[in-house]
Amino acid sequence: HQQIQQKVTELQVQLQQLEYWDEKSRQLTKEEPRPTLHTLEQFIKSADEANIHLGSIDRIKSLIIECHAWNEKFEQMQQGEHYPFLSSYEQLYEQARHFHIDLEPLKLIEQTILQARSWLEKTQTVFRRPDSSLTIIEMITPRVSVAPKTITKKRQAS
Repeated sequence: HQQIQQKVTELQVQLQQLEYWDEKSRQLTKEEPRPTLHTLEQFIKSADEANIHLGSIDRIKSLIIECHAWNEKFEQMQQGEHYPFLSSYEQLYEQARHFHIDLEPLKLIEQTILQARSWLEKTQTVFRRPDSSLTIIEMITPRVSVAPKTITKKRQAS
């Protein structure tokens, strides 16, 4: 009976540890303010050291991998020769929103999107007529080409 009692006690201790780690992982993913990527990596490191294997911890591991991939996409956009389109920033922002993690570039992207939308609205009010169905790019693109013949005629006249 003593060995059985000892095994039951060991199992209860293991169950309590698993419940503790599971609750801690749930709190981390639902925490406000959002945890940083570094915080989650430290949590996973602690869980690995404690030799804890839970589904919620595996989800955090996969989330960390997704966040690193997202950070790489952001870095590639910044390294490019040209500025990214507004739609590229919006798509990247939407991808990161479901992570529920405080990613450093996210605030910069959000600010850039707001500035671009503000500029777009101001530009539309300047160039767009109320009854026009043209897009902003159609409005600011030249529609009449200057023919070289008119320039040569003026030069010949003088």
